[in-house]
Amino acid sequence: MSKVIVGTDGSECSQRALRWAVAEARLRACPVHVVYAVDWRALNEAIFISPSQKEVDEEAQSVLDRVVGELGDVSDVALETRVMHVTDRHGPSAVMLDAADEEGDIVVVGTRGSGAVKGALIGSISHRLLHFAHCPVVVIP
Repeated sequence: MSKVIVGTDGSECSQRALRWAVAEARLRACPVHVVYAVDWRALNEAIFISPSQKEVDEEAQSVLDRVVGELGDVSDVALETRVMHVTDRHGPSAVMLDAADEEGDIVVVGTRGSGAVKGALIGSISHRLLHFAHCPVVVIP
């Protein structure tokens, strides 16, 4: 296995996915690529004055630094973090698909389970990955 790709947004469910990805990488002796997707469309809808790309990238990197720091000692696993920008209408799922297609053998995401039947449904990103990824997908509830 060349690399485990895991998406994070800083939430507890994505932190569980990151912990799972690190454990899997240890078993397979491979690196983990931690991805944070910045969606400018969502930012522009949520706030009146948009921050600069540099500010957004710095905030995204601080989220990545925080979630990796919360893992504790991971010196035995090669971790790489990357801020990626959404470039099409499919949002963060497209970023995760691109990352998985480029360099991953497995992609891992968390799901909040906040659909109509809480906990019984997966999110839109997980759903899209399950249908379109060219590698195995692990969805951590």
